[in-house]
Amino acid sequence: MYKIFEVSREAAWAITNMFSQATAEQIHCIIYKHGLLKGLTHILTDFEDRLKQNALQAVRSVLETEVDNTEKESHVKEIKEAGLVEIIQNMAKDSDFSSNANLILDYFNIENPEEFEYKIETKKNQEDRERED
Repeated sequence: MYKIFEVSREAAWAITNMFSQATAEQIHCIIYKHGLLKGLTHILTDFEDRLKQNALQAVRSVLETEVDNTEKESHVKEIKEAGLVEIIQNMAKDSDFSSNANLILDYFNIENPEEFEYKIETKKNQEDRERED
């Protein structure tokens, strides 16, 4: 049983790393050809906190990918259909996850995509300043 968990855990790391380092074209393939957004739901509910943080970052990567509005809307639809919004809403209540979770949830509460892009840039700038300190 332990080996099965370890293999699952390594697969979970591989999935989150794929999202975080992917180009827009690769993210499209990961979502639509391989259906790996569903894998993130499993990671966000069943693995340790560090992996959950990486899974949140993977969702953020999907939302921050520079694509046209039609593609962005398609990504959002897939995220909703995978059940990720509800999971992330629950995670936002936990202080360990609230920063990333709330940033992701902001996307689903904003009607104007440019407003979300501004929030993303503001958050990135804030994170960069915190790293410098």
